[in-house]
Amino acid sequence: MLSGLHLWERSFRLARVLAYHLAVERDVTTALAAYESERREATSAIILANREMDRVGAATGRPAACLRASRSRR
Repeated sequence: MLSGLHLWERSFRLARVLAYHLAVERDVTTALAAYESERREATSAIILANREMDRVGAATGRPAACLRASRSRR
């Protein structure tokens, strides 16, 4: 679960990315599509990492193993 600080930080990053796309694109629809594409890629990576952690935890019966598995890939 994200704490208040992490939620604020994430919201700030999302706002910066959106502001960037709105600033560099002439068309709002194009800017929003670019923003969505960029965020979708990042979100997909997070979802895949969470699924892998769940898989490792279920396979080992040790949820802490999930953290070690994800850290070893960095």
